[in-house]
Amino acid sequence: MPFMSIGSSVRAILGPKLFKHAGHVYRSMFVDLRKVADTASEFLPPNAHVLDIGGGDGAPLNYLLHLRPDIRVTMIDTSPVIGGALHKGLLSRITMLPATGVQAYDQKYSSKLDAILICDVVHHITPVERVKFFEDVWLLLRKNNGARLIIKDVEPEGLCGLFVYLSDRYISGDKTVSLIHKRDLISLLKVAPEEISITETQLYSRNSPNYSIVIAFLGGGASL
Repeated sequence: MPFMSIGSSVRAILGPKLFKHAGHVYRSMFVDLRKVADTASEFLPPNAHVLDIGGGDGAPLNYLLHLRPDIRVTMIDTSPVIGGALHKGLLSRITMLPATGVQAYDQKYSSKLDAILICDVVHHITPVERVKFFEDVWLLLRKNNGARLIIKDVEPEGLCGLFVYLSDRYISGDKTVSLIHKRDLISLLKVAPEEISITETQLYSRNSPNYSIVIAFLGGGASL
């Protein structure tokens, strides 16, 4: 019998509508998505086109798009099914590209980007694969001169950090999940081919152990 994660089993039992509600309640135990959206919004220029890498069910976008009615989002994910938590009233402002990674997006699409959002994705990428992942992201930033990169993740600290790890490992079924310290993420980013600026948002002080940082190429026209 093929292995099913606890999350997949619960989804099968509850059905899509009840699972969506249960997922919202469960996620709120670990992160305040309103605060995530609020801190990210400060770094999005007016009428921005945002690329959401690894957007998953799209739940964080509900808050961001409600807060910023001027922006539009393209969401990509390697999963064949995405956007299940998105509010119907927001769909006209979102382009969903399932089964699409960063490199595939870069090769197929050329729309100008003003920002790239990576929300709770890095800790699902194995440490070995993170360098290649960010190499692909740097290529996108370079082609979109002045675009900002916003990364949100979770410090592996305290009970909340432990519960996030256990949730991803045993409920979502990600056997390779590895939370990343902010300091280690910053060290990883500093190997970028161009000189970059790194700015920490207020998310950690408002909703720890969640944190987010904003990256821009110096001289790329994005003033932080």
